[in-house]
Amino acid sequence: MKFVEIFSDGACSGNPGPGGWGAILRCDGYEKEISGGEAHTTNNRMELTGVIQALSALKYPCKVRVTTDSRYVVDGITKGWAQGWKKRGWKKSDGKPALNPELWDELLTLIEPHHLTVVWVKGHAGHPEVEGTVGQVDSEINVIEKPAQVWDLEVENPEKVAYVSQTTISYDDAKGLIQELKKRFPLVAEPKKADICYATQNRQDAVKELARRVDLVLVVGSKSSSNSNRLREVAEGAGTKAYLLDDAGEINPDWFKGIERVGITAGASAPEILVDEIVEKLKTLGADEVETMAGQQEEVKFPLPKGLWKKDLENARDNQK
Repeated sequence: MKFVEIFSDGACSGNPGPGGWGAILRCDGYEKEISGGEAHTTNNRMELTGVIQALSALKYPCKVRVTTDSRYVVDGITKGWAQGWKKRGWKKSDGKPALNPELWDELLTLIEPHHLTVVWVKGHAGHPEVEGTVGQVDSEINVIEKPAQVWDLEVENPEKVAYVSQTTISYDDAKGLIQELKKRFPLVAEPKKADICYATQNRQDAVKELARRVDLVLVVGSKSSSNSNRLREVAEGAGTKAYLLDDAGEINPDWFKGIERVGITAGASAPEILVDEIVEKLKTLGADEVETMAGQQEEVKFPLPKGLWKKDLENARDNQK
């Protein structure tokens, strides 16, 4: 029995909207790419179609490993959800109709002759905090970044859903997601205390105000930092050109042609010395006045869990001996 690797993906714009799917099949050193699309579809239908089309390309029974970033596909197969839906006449455990029954029925039929393994890989939200959280949880967990993704979620028991948020996401960015979750899952469990980092929200609010006062915004932070990238997006969303840079060495003098006022902000983890160096660099390029804009006073405190406090106290006592 030959071993075949399948890498599949699918997406659409608008959800529903125009979408596409693609898959790569590898076997014995050979590789084949297939793809397609539909004018009006959903993300989940495209994810399913990618796997269906890949399995349809196999002419005889094989050992197959399917790799996908779709929890919908992975859980539907590995947790037996699709089999359960089929046995109940394509009804979920809560009695509601299962979505995409014709695609699931086709997929289950295609799986039968093969020895199938399904592997889930993380999709687009690669923030270390998110990745670490996912890695600590054995039960089902989905990462969502846009409100529309809430309606793609497939859960066996809609009454047992909870959410947490990335601590460095702003309140504005989280608000839309939380509202959609409450619409879809009225009984969704919330954290006992908002775990959103209000420093992130305050910083974004400050950038909005800064962008209104200047002609150009420089954001100091790593290209891989989600909150730094978001600051740049916030500035540009306010109608002001913005650049994200690691340090003063990345400054391009051409940026400042026709610019009278430049604003500087920084990501949460950017050292203050980097901002100071950029200020000095701008002075060499002709800046003659520096003004510090007052920000929001932050008083929200996030205490450590009791277990960590106890451990820190024990360590401090040991160090004093």
